[in-house]
Amino acid sequence: MMNHEHNPVAIRIGKLQEIWFEETEKNPDYSLARWVIHTEDVDFLNGFLKLESTSHGKLSDIFVVLFTPFVSEDHFAKALIFDWISMYKTELEQQKMAQVWNFSVFEEKAKELLPENSGVTLLLEMLEDFSKFSSNHSRPLVVTLIPRTISENGIYARFIKKLIAKNQIHTAVKFAILDFADHHYFVETTTISDKKTIDINPGNLNMREAINQLASQGNQNDPQVQFRICMLKMGEATGNNSRKALDEWGKKLLEAAQKSANQGMWASAHLIYGGFLMHFPAKEETEQMLQKALQLAKRAIAEDKNNVTILIQIYGYLGALESMNGDHKKALRYFDLQAKTSIENDLITSAISSYKTILFLCDQHNYKEEFDSYLQEAYQMGLEIKDEDLKVSDSSFIAYHFIEENQFTDKEEVAVLNERMERLFGPEWRAELQYRFDEATAQRK
Repeated sequence: MMNHEHNPVAIRIGKLQEIWFEETEKNPDYSLARWVIHTEDVDFLNGFLKLESTSHGKLSDIFVVLFTPFVSEDHFAKALIFDWISMYKTELEQQKMAQVWNFSVFEEKAKELLPENSGVTLLLEMLEDFSKFSSNHSRPLVVTLIPRTISENGIYARFIKKLIAKNQIHTAVKFAILDFADHHYFVETTTISDKKTIDINPGNLNMREAINQLASQGNQNDPQVQFRICMLKMGEATGNNSRKALDEWGKKLLEAAQKSANQGMWASAHLIYGGFLMHFPAKEETEQMLQKALQLAKRAIAEDKNNVTILIQIYGYLGALESMNGDHKKALRYFDLQAKTSIENDLITSAISSYKTILFLCDQHNYKEEFDSYLQEAYQMGLEIKDEDLKVSDSSFIAYHFIEENQFTDKEEVAVLNERMERLFGPEWRAELQYRFDEATAQRK
């Protein structure tokens, strides 16, 4: 095991723990904490908060993170209630608890809320009740909001200010939000009458450097270490638009993979090189590299059936390459192979992702017949999938389009599907997707 004092990731975790402790210790009566994070460090913060929400966390606070999309201020609190309860139910299924929080009271009240009721008061009541249940208010309950999407930053900031201003419940219940160091979208939330707000600003964590340090740790003659270093250098070369540097490190990557005598690594090296070549005007070389990867992956599966995941990735890259070069029908055939291979190997999340790509491609190029056929395939597959698998996939995309296509012809089936999606993704799931579609359309114009 690595010595944590020299582990670049552990050092950064320690930095976040330290700054959180210092700021909250100085301001124990705070109501809202604003994490001010550089864009490239957001994923790391999410991981840190996930760690701190488990028994492995070092901080005494009870962290709960919600990624509920912000579609409108009228529905956000209600969506938070349903997502909170859904998370708790999932936790109950995964582990036995000596005592169980009585969530059903709030679930029923939320279902009975009138459309004009925003649900903010009920949300605050629920959080106070949970804080009392979990620690009798002895530990801060930090409700951290990191919406997957935000329809409008100004309206979201206004909602947060109103929520904090209305918060008259126990001081153990705290809120935290994410803001971006390079934009400060939500700086107005730092001034709320009669409420203490704090900033948690760790500066640039430089996660790219941490990853480079991790990748280069170990025996420099080990092909695995060399492989990781080459991948990082190829990424840098591509970012700098240097084909010469890419080829230099690509050659070293192939050499490291060949030295390993591992068929899966040998296939992966060609896939990785081909993937980076797609960023340059190198159609023939890219296709040759990916076709070579395809041959090697099929051999690698005979050595270890787990190498099928490499084959699935290759089909995806070949599909993307054909689509980039204008042969969309050929691209569909590769994505179809990707979906079918995923299904054959019980890789459901991968299959759903492939169908999402297929449907998007069909829609973009008006392949109506193919769209309808693949949509039905994807929908039928979804019926056989357990909720826990469906929830971590792109299934909502497929469900959205199935409902759009069938809402007037199969009303009963559509109602059952919509109920399932609301249970898995919250009552705003369709509105969130519609917002994302509208945003993508606006960006393409």
